[in-house]
Formats: sequence, C-alpha cells, structure tokens
Amino acid sequence: MTRLEQIRARQAEIATRQAAIQAELVRVEGLAEPTEADGDEAARAQILADRSVTVDEAANEFDTLVAERAELETEAVPLQERSDRLDRVRSAAVQPTNRERGAYQAPNVNVNRSEFSDLEAVRSGIVPGDDMRARALTAIENAPKHLNDAGREHITRVIDEGGRQAELIARHMLLTGSPEYHEDFTEYIASRGQYMGPHLRAALALSPDTAGGALVPFTLDPTIILTNAGIVDPIRAHATVMQIATDSWNGVTSAGVTAQYLDENTAADDATPTVAPKAIPVYKAFAWVRGSYEILGDSNFASQLPRLLADAKSRLEGARFATGSGSGAPTGVVTAAVANTGSRVALAAGTAITAADVFNISNAASPRYAANSVWLANKSAFNQIRQFSTVTSGGAFWTDMGTGIPNQLLGADTYEASSMDKMATGTTSTLLALGDLSMYYVIERVGMTMLYNNMVMDTTSGSPLGQAGWSAWWRNGGDLTDPGAVRVFRQFTTTSGWV
Repeated sequence: MTRLEQIRARQAEIATRQAAIQAELVRVEGLAEPTEADGDEAARAQILADRSVTVDEAANEFDTLVAERAELETEAVPLQERSDRLDRVRSAAVQPTNRERGAYQAPNVNVNRSEFSDLEAVRSGIVPGDDMRARALTAIENAPKHLNDAGREHITRVIDEGGRQAELIARHMLLTGSPEYHEDFTEYIASRGQYMGPHLRAALALSPDTAGGALVPFTLDPTIILTNAGIVDPIRAHATVMQIATDSWNGVTSAGVTAQYLDENTAADDATPTVAPKAIPVYKAFAWVRGSYEILGDSNFASQLPRLLADAKSRLEGARFATGSGSGAPTGVVTAAVANTGSRVALAAGTAITAADVFNISNAASPRYAANSVWLANKSAFNQIRQFSTVTSGGAFWTDMGTGIPNQLLGADTYEASSMDKMATGTTSTLLALGDLSMYYVIERVGMTMLYNNMVMDTTSGSPLGQAGWSAWWRNGGDLTDPGAVRVFRQFTTTSGWV
C-alpha cells in the first residue's frame, strides 16, 4: 500500500468515527435535565457528572480527529498531484497513437507488473519513451523512505519535462533503482568490491564512461536526489539546475526584440533578434577515500555513503560555483561576471571599499534582473560594510540602508560565499557580487560511480600499505547564461582601477 493509500484509508476511518461521535453527542444533548423523580441529590449529581464527562470527552476527541484529518490532507496534496500526473502519463501510454510499433508485439492483456520488470528491454532501448517515463514515475512513487519529498518532487519535474534527456534519465533510474540492484550494491560495498551481482554488472552497460565501476543507486545518488535537499551553498540554491544524460548542455541566448512606435504608413525596422549558441560542458569531479583494512572492516560505510558523498560535493562545488576558473571545472559566478566588462563596477575613490561603492554596485544592477538579485560576499566583507556610517553622529550603515534587517542590504537578500575573497585593505580582491543567480545554470550529468581498490601500494617501495580505498566520480558544470545578470565590485592596490 502506497503512502497516499494509507492516508486515504486513515481519513475514511476518521470520517466514520466523527459520524459516530456526532450521533452520540446528539443523543447525550437530547437527554432531559435530572429532576426530583430521579432520586436523591447524590443520584442527580452523578447523572450530571456522567453527562458532562461524556460530552467533554467526545468533543475533545472530535476536535483531535479534525486536526489529524487536516494534517493528513496537507501531506496528501503533493502525493495526489504526483499520482494524477502518473495517471495522465499512463493514460497517454495506452493510446495506440502514442506508441511506436516495434518488431515484437505483445499480446493485448492487462497484467500487474513491476516497474522494474523486463529490464533487458529497457537496457536495449526498445521500450517506448512514454512507457519508460511512466515506469520511472512509478519508481519515484514507490521509492524508499530515505528519498524525501523534495527529492521526489525534483525528479518528477525532470521526468515530466519530457524529451530525450528525460527518457535517458528515466532509463538510468530503472536500471539502478530496483530492490535487487540495491541488494547487489549493498553487497558490493560490504564485500569491499569483491562481489558484483548480476544486476550491478548489467547496469554497467548504461554508458561507456561507467565501465569498471558501480553506479550508485538513483535513490542514493547526490546528482539526482540531493540537489535541493542536501547541498546548502547559496549559489546552487538559487541557480537553475538541469539534469542531462550527455556530456554538455546546449542552449541559445538572445538580446531580444526591439519594438518601436511608428507613424501611419511607415515601414517598420527589422527587429529579428540575433541568437547565439550557449554550451555548458560537464567536468569530472573525483573523491578518493582510503583507510586501513581494520577501519574499513569495522565501519558501516554503506549506511554513511549518502552523507559522505553529499558533503564532498557540497564543499567542492560551493567553491567552484563561486570562483571556478572554467578550465577543467565549472565557471564560477564571480569568474564569469569579472570576465564581462559591463559587469564590473569601479572604485568610487582611493583603494578601499567605502559606502559609496555599495551604492554604486546597487545602482549598476540591470533593471531586468534587479528584482531577483541577491548579494554574495565573504563574511569579512559583510562585516566591513556593517561598520559604515551614513550620519555624522552614531548610526550604522546596514541599519540605515537595510530592510528586513539584518538579512537584506539595500533591499536585496545577503548570502555568505566563503570562497570569495576576504576583506583585506591594500589587496586586489573581488569583494561583492550582486545579481540574479537563476541565470547561473548548474548542469548535472546523472550517474555517480564508485570503484573499490582492495590494495593501496606505497608510492616509494611499491609494497602494500595494508589499506584499501573507494573512489567516486561524477560530472557537472556551471556558467552564467547572461554575464550581465551579475555586477561585481573589486578593490585594487592602486587607483588604476580594473586591469
């Protein structure tokens, strides 16, 4: 029974109990007040006491059931929405016009089958795209409890988008999400890479770059599940995250159409927009963890896997998404903005940041992106700004200029990016960034892979160290699709400005 079915069953039980309580209250309230005929004072007092307790207890239980039913309905809303979407996909899949006719035609029978049945057909690519997505949505609905609601919603949106990428991601989920695959992967971890079950070996045919390692099950894979719930760097939280199953994301950019007013019988100018391709490649990230045979043998590594991988990704990507060079790694927000001349805001005067500089970068924000812009800076830069004063006696810059204090500066939210330059007088450093981070695209190539090395060798002697290790790798990238969406301020060691 799915969680949605459990909720609906409990709601039905509550409705039945509420009806019984209402009937009891009607009966009790209809009882006549005790009179002299009911006996002595003690007997009449007992009648009133019993009647009061019955009414109070029934009313309290009724109120408790009302509250429980409301909580269940709140939980059921997103589950019902997913169920409705799944029904729509299944309905479309059974229509003959939505199915491709293959060389093999199955008999027209209705059967209850698992979403993970006949994975060989999934692996061979002969399952229609609609059926592939429908089965993936069912896998999401029936996924283990450790896949939280945020993860379920995120993957559902990815699959609902349709297209070739959605089909490839759905295929990856089916090949790495079955209970049998989970068992094989757990055994692979527990056996320190010595055992690779049939489902694990078969999944290695997913794509050439996974050969030699074990694909992490999709319900544990941080490239799918933990993009919203498990990583807290401010850039990813505000960026546009895209899942792909290829080696790059390809889009187009345009300056848009310029409109004009015209006199009567006057020819219009050609306003056809100029478009340019925008490609964001993905790069391999790698984590290598090793330990003695004793530590690896005594620790419960498999249960720690999601947290360890999420932490490794968070610390690596938190820096690269801010200041990554774009060479062998994602291009950071600050890096892309600094490279764009129009995004640079010069010093107001001297060689150190002043209150005027904060005003200048706010004034320079693009009108298109100003409403959704946020501040990024190292904590030391924010602390320096807090010390500015805009009045001659007392007062604090942040208080004077902020709304929603202390989380906003000049009306925009502030977020610490510890990988940005620290505040230090007399240095050339990029101190502030202000922009719409939804124009920063994080591109995730789905599928994290792990490989076990059962014998780590000493680099000098070549002898065994008595250690083993796990290597994990995944691929992603990032870049600003419009560098003009972000403004950056940099202080210099001289007054020469940007160099």
